[in-house]
Amino acid sequence: MNRFSGRLYGLIATLSVMLACQANGQTFKSNGYAYDISAAPKWVESVQAPAAPGHDNGAVEYLLVDRQTSAATRSPQYFYHFVERANNLDGLEEISHLKVTFNPDFQQLIWHKLNVIRDGKVIDRLDPQSITLIREETELNQEMFSGYVTSVVFVKGTRVGDVVDFSYSIVGRNPVFGDHYFQGLSMSWQAPVHRLYTRVIAPPNRELRISAVKYDAQPTISAYGKSKVYVWDDANVAAYYNEGNYPLDYEPGSFISLTDFPDWDGVIRWAEPLYAVRPIKSKELRDLRDELKSMPKEQAVITALQFAQEQIRYLGIELGQNSHLPRAPDMVIENRYGDCKDKTLLLVSLLRSIGIDAYPALVSWEIASGVDKIAPSPGGFDHVITLVELDGQRYWLDPTRRYQKGSLNTLGYYDYGKALIIGHPSERELVKVGLPEVAGVPSMITRERFKVIDYSAPVEHFITTEYTGIEADRMRQRLANKSIREFSQDMLNYMQKLYPGAEQLEPVQITDDGANNRFIIDEHYRINDFYAPVDNVQATRFYAYSLFEYVKSPAVTRRSGPLTLPGPIRVVHDISLEYPSSLKFTDQAAKVSQSNDYFNYFYQEDYLGRTLNLHHELEFKRAAMPAEATQSFLDLKKQINNSGEHYYQVTRNEETDKSRFGDFISSIQSVVYGLEAPQ
Repeated sequence: MNRFSGRLYGLIATLSVMLACQANGQTFKSNGYAYDISAAPKWVESVQAPAAPGHDNGAVEYLLVDRQTSAATRSPQYFYHFVERANNLDGLEEISHLKVTFNPDFQQLIWHKLNVIRDGKVIDRLDPQSITLIREETELNQEMFSGYVTSVVFVKGTRVGDVVDFSYSIVGRNPVFGDHYFQGLSMSWQAPVHRLYTRVIAPPNRELRISAVKYDAQPTISAYGKSKVYVWDDANVAAYYNEGNYPLDYEPGSFISLTDFPDWDGVIRWAEPLYAVRPIKSKELRDLRDELKSMPKEQAVITALQFAQEQIRYLGIELGQNSHLPRAPDMVIENRYGDCKDKTLLLVSLLRSIGIDAYPALVSWEIASGVDKIAPSPGGFDHVITLVELDGQRYWLDPTRRYQKGSLNTLGYYDYGKALIIGHPSERELVKVGLPEVAGVPSMITRERFKVIDYSAPVEHFITTEYTGIEADRMRQRLANKSIREFSQDMLNYMQKLYPGAEQLEPVQITDDGANNRFIIDEHYRINDFYAPVDNVQATRFYAYSLFEYVKSPAVTRRSGPLTLPGPIRVVHDISLEYPSSLKFTDQAAKVSQSNDYFNYFYQEDYLGRTLNLHHELEFKRAAMPAEATQSFLDLKKQINNSGEHYYQVTRNEETDKSRFGDFISSIQSVVYGLEAPQ
């Protein structure tokens, strides 16, 4: 259980102005960062944990989760109180190592108490010597700097069976949000909670909008001066089981979100001043603008997009208000770096300066369409892209992506689910993103050809793999950081897992058809011992390996939650074998078809003269399927495993050899497990 946040869509982390210390408190410093120790504020209600029951609830027993918020003052205060018991050594490690994260640029951390309770005796462990503040920057590997600091506390002298009772407050909000209040709170976790107490004092004279998912309890509402107080008091909160393999917009637990924004239009009005187009003063940008004016509009859009993607490196310095406030294009050009906000405002400013309709659009990498399940606020969004409207079409462009090529109709697009468009004259609600109708489904098409000169001789093996759309972008990115020699070795290593006698006859050949966004890889091998002779029978195997990575079994197959799918995507794998003479086939050519609302799969064998052709085609139409459809996915996996590995025997016939009439071939299909395409 994550005692501090759960999956809250980042709402609490973004809610944040440094205040003076509370009365009678003491200020301490650690590694240059300050925190306070003082009594709990007077507005907080005292809440008691229930009597400790038996030790049958895992490593840690969560007796009380108490969260109280006061938005009635200029700077909101967030109070947290936890009571936990260690049932074994694993649990002891967890409750003896506490971590609280806050942003010192606009927040204040105040520790109130830290007690260890043993056999009814209370031992005070709130010792400044045990509190260390460190700046972790957990997203540093993604080139993002947020300024958040973690208070780490190692509780001394704890034993199995001890109860740790601690509380703290985080005071303040990011000034970028003005005086708005919004918050998200998990109401269940993967461990049971004996008492869950949630109390929110609303801003004065404002109504809160509350959205709940998988949570039906209604709050008790009372008055607190000019504010309303909302209280939820839940006993014996059951744990939920995380099945995994969920689509992004699905939350397995229960949660509530609260906001003083009246609607999504209110969020747009908050964001519009942040994304107001700035005048372009930089000579480089003015020269680029003049160049764009001379181009056809579609070419101008692509040129501006590639400038933002390739000429401005990604770096997110999201300190203070710049967590949500983009930098001016002139500053971005001077720095030569920017994050999604900076790059989007740069791109929008360029396009509007030449008369093309372009708008920033707030989206979520983490929860995609799930933003429509939370109460309206900026808290559900973690990314910004650009909407371009041109000739009656909508194009959702991401200036942070790299290695994109093609026209507006062939670019690789990602479906962000739902978006909130900033500054659009008519769109004032969440809108569906989807993929442009003209873009088509991204694809991966593999064509293998085996040329058998003689059954005792090595076999030549040719492979051509073509990627389109977002799949082409991914391959460009992969190849950008590898030499052809290294990539060729990767391909050979994989092929030798299938055919131990494979030799690479030449390095991998790369063709990047940028105009049509097609990325093509050609491979050429010689396979020794392709056939394994037994008496007068020659046997071999070959594989439709590109399909297997798309039909991996989920961790839980009997599901109550939806299952994520890799769609939309089209995967084709064709195999042809050219034999040295004509063949007679003893088996009837196989043909398999499986189709529903979520995928199509088709497999067919064809025997023609000297050539055996095998065709596999798999298309995922959607990115998820409901739990009740999971069995159809498992059936698909079984079918692809059955038809995706091929075992063939060629039986030599002396009489037919003399007449050169041909050989006889019989096929049996077996199952492949754990085989994936090279990564």
